[in-house]
Amino acid sequence: MATFGFTGAATSSYDYSGVNTDNEILSTTVTVPENARCQSITVDMGGHTAAVNTQFCIWNASGGGLLVASAVFSAGLGRATRTASIADTVLKAGQTVWIGFWRDPSKDAEWGVAASGSFQYAPASGGAGSPSNPISPSGCSGSFVCGSIQAYVTYIPILTWKGVAGAWKRDLTVVGRSSAWSGQAVPVKVGRAGAWNQIG
Repeated sequence: MATFGFTGAATSSYDYSGVNTDNEILSTTVTVPENARCQSITVDMGGHTAAVNTQFCIWNASGGGLLVASAVFSAGLGRATRTASIADTVLKAGQTVWIGFWRDPSKDAEWGVAASGSFQYAPASGGAGSPSNPISPSGCSGSFVCGSIQAYVTYIPILTWKGVAGAWKRDLTVVGRSSAWSGQAVPVKVGRAGAWNQIG
């Protein structure tokens, strides 16, 4: 597995938002480093005065469309590094995204921030609702303490293949795991001779 987004500690300070205000918090723009099968989203956040129903999300930074959201879960009181699984979602190398969370507008939430960087926020329309699609966030300002939020995606790199001397050769992507380098194999199909053929 590998990650993209801000994985550093967001412990320099924190922010919170109350009932019916700013219930979607997003990272600044993140560029997907390689073709990726996204598996989970991790965010440092929690309920401010009580547990809060939450979904972790990835939005397309080009147009704001919601790409994927976790199932609704109850984030406990107080900040903690929380991870939510998502449906297997493929993103392309170079694609730009925002990573963050939606929470029930009828509750409140808090999140940690780092000493540098920034984040974005947006209000969803009232009621229990669901993540905005599309979303139009604003940059950190006003009474917020600005800094990067800990928000990142865990993914499986997708292997690419290239034609070499009339044959398909694996262009292996490797990631560091447990002090060793391991190839992350993902089946790939290509169109050849009028049919889809799996290679690898």
